[in-house]
Order: sequence, then C-alpha cells, then structure tokens
Amino acid sequence: MDTPHTQQSLTAATAQFERQLTDLTAYAPTPAIRALYQELARAWAQYRSVLSQPPTPERSKEVLALSELTLKIAQQGVDALEKHSASHSGHLVNLAGRQRMLSQRMAKLYHAQTLGIADSNSAAQIAQDRQEFTNALTTLDQVPNASEKITAGLRLIGPQWMFFNNALDKPAHNDPKASTTVATTSERIFEQLDALTGEFAKLGAQAQPKPPAKVPAKP
Repeated sequence: MDTPHTQQSLTAATAQFERQLTDLTAYAPTPAIRALYQELARAWAQYRSVLSQPPTPERSKEVLALSELTLKIAQQGVDALEKHSASHSGHLVNLAGRQRMLSQRMAKLYHAQTLGIADSNSAAQIAQDRQEFTNALTTLDQVPNASEKITAGLRLIGPQWMFFNNALDKPAHNDPKASTTVATTSERIFEQLDALTGEFAKLGAQAQPKPPAKVPAKP
C-alpha cells in the first residue's frame, strides 16, 4: 500500500469534507435541515477522532460503523435539500452525488472483506449498491438536453465501471490484482462523478427561468 499517498488522500478528503459541511450548515434553508447538519457534525467529530488514531483491527471496525452512521445522516441532509428545492435538476445532482458515494462504499466494503473486518451484511450491501449504481447510471445516461461535458463524462465512466464491477466478483486472496483494480477504478469513477455532479448543477441553473426584464417607468 502506498502509505504516504494514502495519508495525503485522507488529509485532503478530511479538509474537503469539513469545508463542505461548514458551507452546507451555513446554507441550510430551514431549521430542520440545519439541525440535520449539526447532527452530522457531531457524528463526524466521532468519526474523525477514530481516524486520527493508529489503525488496529478493532478501530477499523469502528471506522466502518462510524462511516456508515455519517453516511446515513449526510444522505438525510441531501434528501432534505432535494425535497426543499423540489426541482428535477436537484434530483439529478443528488443522484450523481450518490453515485460518488456508492463507488466509495463498494470499494470500502470490498477491502473490509479482504481484511476480515467486514460484518455479515457487507456482501448483501455490495450487491445492493452494484444494482443501484447500474440503474442510476442508466438514468443519468438518458437525461434529455445533457451537455457535451455530461455526455463525455458518462462515456468515460462506462468502461471504468465495467472493470470495477468485474473486480468486485474476484476475492482479493484469489486474485491480488482485483484489489488494486477496485482501488484505482473506484477513485477514477469518484473523480469523474464529482465533476459530473457540478455539470448537472450547471444544467439545472441554465434551466431556471430568467426574471422578466424591468420596464422603465414612464417619465
């Protein structure tokens, strides 16, 4: 494992998560949504505390549990924001954003199985996530009026998802290359979907009706 690179990625991801959490809490349009992000901040504080300690088998299991709790609350916040916006574009942004999460969770659970720290539900969760990812990718691929960047981005994800999906069928102890494939393709898929989430947000902004031009008052 590339430990320096892994630590660098963890540090960058931690900083990005905290910046976005601060922004979302400040943006929260209702007290109920703000309360969700405050709850998320408390869960994240526990999660980060464990992440900052040297890894052990027991701490690794705790990391898995806290990551799922943090994810659950974060998804509740995203769903609440989507419901508040009540727009088709909001749904697409949520869908693309959730795809990012699914790619990371499948990789996380796969490696947890490899390390022998996954719980008994991990295989079923991976299977569920694979099906959801496939269905959502089809939905995103059929979005009308998609920009060239969205179309090109989805075209790049397709082959990566094929390699990733195939590798998930191969236990790492039988095929060591599968573990590397899961790690690298999940990161590429995440990066591409992160860019696409922004493109879907732009698509929604372009679809918003422009305010009527002001008519000058008569002198």
